[in-house]
Amino acid sequence: MRARDFLLLLVMGRALLGAEESPLDFSDPARFLLPGPQSELVEAGPILRACGSPGATLSGIRRVVEWKKSWRNEPAGGRWVGTRTVRSLIESRLLTGCHDHALLLSAVLRAIGIPALMVDCAGLEWARDFPDRRRDFAGHVFVLAWVEKRWILLDSTSYRYLDPFDPHSDRFRFPVGDQERFAVLFRGIDPASYGVTNLLALNRAMERLSDGLRGGPEPAMPARLGPLHLP
Repeated sequence: MRARDFLLLLVMGRALLGAEESPLDFSDPARFLLPGPQSELVEAGPILRACGSPGATLSGIRRVVEWKKSWRNEPAGGRWVGTRTVRSLIESRLLTGCHDHALLLSAVLRAIGIPALMVDCAGLEWARDFPDRRRDFAGHVFVLAWVEKRWILLDSTSYRYLDPFDPHSDRFRFPVGDQERFAVLFRGIDPASYGVTNLLALNRAMERLSDGLRGGPEPAMPARLGPLHLP
């Protein structure tokens, strides 16, 4: 990847940390076809053939999701957040959590021509309860994808998705585990591009979100979200 391309991706991620005032520009989805420092897919051919040579369509996404189901899943409690690369995932064929799922899914979607970003979120129910009623952390990583001329939001671990989805939405309802609603912490090509290099960095961002909500009004849910599609 060229240095200027990496710089663009780094700036896009840093913007979500408050270092840049300008929000991400979603008017040119093709810019999100570029890989980041953790998401470069060196040899896409064998993977795409294993997925059945999917096209840049919703049915193509389904093929990729079905292919991903054959991988081993061994949750690690977030231990490897921000440290793994697509290359290391492919070498091990092991997924340790939603960050791995989203990193792999978004990288393969870009390889088949679908612009895609990781969307790192905290659960809003968790944020209201932390730290008084619970001390653990509850979040999820989704994948934002431009497919068939619209943005959709995919669950990285299944074939559930909101269609259509406003890519600027920072609050949305999408039941996962014990959380019904989520708040966006970061959007980016991969965790390194948005500044999450370890679990501690992610937890600190989640704590800041919780602190900001404590004692305030209930966050409003956007009205312009499509229905949740199930497999």
